[in-house]
Amino acid sequence: MNAAGNANNDFNFVSSLISLFINGSNETAVTPVANITSFSPDFLQVDYIGAVRDINDLWYQSWSCNASYADFGSLQTCAASPVS
Repeated sequence: MNAAGNANNDFNFVSSLISLFINGSNETAVTPVANITSFSPDFLQVDYIGAVRDINDLWYQSWSCNASYADFGSLQTCAASPVS
């Protein structure tokens, strides 16, 4: 067991994220273990870890803005956002 007694944590894991937030091959190889709907029925159960499955998963583009350090594929920059 490790962190908080959870055997699913891997301190030797090497991130292969693409563009800071898109799953790479190492993340794709991980089998998700959480039953996310047990937290809330509003969550969608998926078969991958993280927020973005792979480079073909574009769901985030419709609500995010581009930051100076990460391009989220938005038509708007965060600096131009009315809430920035």
